[in-house]
Amino acid sequence: MPPGRETGGPLVEQPTPCGCTIHYPAVLGELAVTVGACHALPAMCDHGNGHIITTEADGVHFRISGGPGAVAQVYEAIPWPQQVLQFPGGYPDGHACKRAPSAEALRDYFANL
Repeated sequence: MPPGRETGGPLVEQPTPCGCTIHYPAVLGELAVTVGACHALPAMCDHGNGHIITTEADGVHFRISGGPGAVAQVYEAIPWPQQVLQFPGGYPDGHACKRAPSAEALRDYFANL
């Protein structure tokens, strides 16, 4: 995927495989690059497709795309603790994400789905 575009706020705009865009917290990309903290998070695009993206040191990866219900089930099954990020300029209900124990664990988990 092409790199995301900074929005001038706390979110990055990222093109999707379906030709739409999603937004994710810039801090998750920063954490992946600076300290190797990788996260999985759900996103919904304007076309109504659900996506699970991962933030890694080499960028954002779309791991799962499809119907919102099916994508939500896959996200809920990810075995890592969920956290909700809240900050000014973010979504009112916050941004749910799951932090992987390591980059290798994240890649292995999605490779074996």
